[in-house]
Amino acid sequence: MASTFRLLMTSDLDGSGWEYTHNLCKSMQQKSNIEICILGFGNGSNTHTHNLDNIRIIPTNLPSEKEIISLNDQSYLDELKRLMQSSLKDFKPHIVHLNHILCSSVIEDYPALLYTQGNIFSLFKNQNSSSQNFFETIDIMKDALNNSQAIVMPSMHSAYNLVKSFDIKNKIRVIYNGLSIMPEENLHLNSDIIVDAYMLKKHQDISLLNKISSKLPDNVNIKVLDNNKVFSQNKKIKSITYKNSEDIETAYGNSSIYLSLTGSESFNMIKAAYLNCALVVNNTPIMKEMWGDCACLFQKSNPNSLLRSINNLIENKEKLKQNIQNCHAKALSVYNSQRMAQEYLNLYKNILKKNIEFMKKMSGG
Repeated sequence: MASTFRLLMTSDLDGSGWEYTHNLCKSMQQKSNIEICILGFGNGSNTHTHNLDNIRIIPTNLPSEKEIISLNDQSYLDELKRLMQSSLKDFKPHIVHLNHILCSSVIEDYPALLYTQGNIFSLFKNQNSSSQNFFETIDIMKDALNNSQAIVMPSMHSAYNLVKSFDIKNKIRVIYNGLSIMPEENLHLNSDIIVDAYMLKKHQDISLLNKISSKLPDNVNIKVLDNNKVFSQNKKIKSITYKNSEDIETAYGNSSIYLSLTGSESFNMIKAAYLNCALVVNNTPIMKEMWGDCACLFQKSNPNSLLRSINNLIENKEKLKQNIQNCHAKALSVYNSQRMAQEYLNLYKNILKKNIEFMKKMSGG
């Protein structure tokens, strides 16, 4: 791709949204002379910590879509449109890579792709459930999807759900998310289980973890990354506080099992596999797609099924070792940022090939 190639991207400036952007941009820079400008949403105060060389970050000071209260906030939409138009005029990108549906619904006549995770309706979970609001959401979705020349999703399962709702199957491309952290070489065949507290999205998840903790052997240690001390009253569960991603990676690296009670994909799950954790996850379509036979699957909200999965690994070190190695190999081969970046660069090229007249205009032809 030519050195004059310019990419405008929207991104949240914290959380998994920023981790996705950081991994992708850093890896694309290693593969191509690409100029990137990021329009940032959410926590703009931490932009000084975003260590991406030669990338311009423009904080919008607007909340991210998952934080907004109303889709009908005209001042929000007007400011969003103004910022998009200003960025397009100033940066003159060849392609716009949007990670926000509302941005896609107001995009100008530029080649654009939209990345969205899982069930896109969940982005607006803060909205009220009135029928009028539902139809407004549908219209926004349609505008966003129609204005995008490609829609990227992180799994076949999420793509299938989108196709069921909208007639866009020829636009969808599945690109699995990837990481760029250094993989762990040493195996820890201990009885330590690591859990992310913020991934316990429902009260029943917390209840389930408390319930199984009392039934596990005494040599099994459950450690929860838990700055809010949710489990401080349970002596069988050790709460671990953390300040940064390095603390999290250290906790993963010292454990042998990563337990996820949710049914959705996450960077932390992939990170745990990189750092030699066996994965014990919900038996959901997306988990089966991502990990297949590599992970240990348990039936959702079933404590007996979960206990069997954990005990099968703890009591059989050879099986634990094999599970760790399988998850590790799968993460390195499928969920790596170099592969992700190359697939995006190929997609950008394909989009630009379909926009010959636009490219002539951009080059002054």
